[in-house]
Amino acid sequence: MKKHKKIILLASGAFLVIVGATLGTFLGTGSAFPVGAETTVQNQLRAQGLPVSDVSQDAATSTLNVVIKSKTGGSPDDAWANTVIQREVGFLAQSGTLTADTVAVTIVDGQGKVLYEWSGPVDSQPRPAGKTADATALDGLKPALDAQASKEGVTLDSLSISVDESQGMVVAAEETLTSSAVTTRDEAIKWATLGLISQLRDYADGPGALDVDLYKISVQDASGAALVEYVVDPAAKSVRAWMAPGVTPVWATGRPSPAPSAASSKP
Repeated sequence: MKKHKKIILLASGAFLVIVGATLGTFLGTGSAFPVGAETTVQNQLRAQGLPVSDVSQDAATSTLNVVIKSKTGGSPDDAWANTVIQREVGFLAQSGTLTADTVAVTIVDGQGKVLYEWSGPVDSQPRPAGKTADATALDGLKPALDAQASKEGVTLDSLSISVDESQGMVVAAEETLTSSAVTTRDEAIKWATLGLISQLRDYADGPGALDVDLYKISVQDASGAALVEYVVDPAAKSVRAWMAPGVTPVWATGRPSPAPSAASSKP
């Protein structure tokens, strides 16, 4: 077992940050790829709604390369796409469908311009199975979160729990910022991401007794424009976050920064 930090690259305008450390289980270099693995990976990702452009294998480096399409300048969906790709490759590796040490992802716009790139180890893991979710499981928590969100300049529009057939149990939250000043906005975003996820995880791991696989938080401004997409994989101890131009990664630095910048740290 070795610890690997995620690679973080910026795109023009909006950008994607991958924060955290993951423990990758290597499968052994130089091993041959199973026949048809590329097609299987491509079909699995497309079945989950990802706009996959190409999947290829590099046997010399034991790397699986995945290319997906996005919008000009990037999209909030990119954070979820990156999370799904990393997890799906791990599921397929555990089942023996795929043999690879590394997965490399490239996100391009409609004209083929590279927006983001990252690579990391394949973490072989079993796919979540047999889970059920009580749609009312978070109802008791929401009033307290509503009250705190209001104090922080945030409206918690929705909070839900469901089971994704491929990815497992997902807790999703949608929030709207009610504050527009830059300094106030940074603090509001910090609570909307770090603050909220901390309370959700404490509840899931404690009194809620919820076996959550992924957390997905969407933050928008008062006009409805997307500001942040924040996806947490608690088992992998990783965060993937998309942010709009001008939004600082306060969840990564722990405090507002004067300009958008990428940071890597252990959550």
